[in-house]
Amino acid sequence: MSIKGFEYPSPGLNNVGSYQISGIPFVTGNLTAPSSSATPIVVAFPTVTQRFWVHNGDTSKKLRVGFSANGVKGTNYFVVEGDTSNNTSQVQEFRVRCDKIYLLGDDSGANTTKISIMGELTGISGYDLAAVYTGSVGIG
Repeated sequence: MSIKGFEYPSPGLNNVGSYQISGIPFVTGNLTAPSSSATPIVVAFPTVTQRFWVHNGDTSKKLRVGFSANGVKGTNYFVVEGDTSNNTSQVQEFRVRCDKIYLLGDDSGANTTKISIMGELTGISGYDLAAVYTGSVGIG
């Protein structure tokens, strides 16, 4: 039974319930991020994320993670370190809503960086994200 004038919120960016329930799993592995002088790779999520994890599979190489090609090629990115001291790889969690990420190695040589991604997805379409990130100040 519905109440006149009251509508249930549909799944969307501001629908809290879409973020409170367990997310839909998304996993991709065996990716290779090129060096910083190359074109970044894009991981497009099928729907908007609640959060995602980036695994840097190389112990000695850093990995750039951003939200636009210009961001990771410029200065608006986050670095997931490789851990040379313990010879272990690193995982970083990002609690953001986005529908794609850009990845690039942080060195300028011909080296590449092995990566895996795991995401927790909502049922919200990526079309609901109005912003197109360009790599401008503060937006990676």
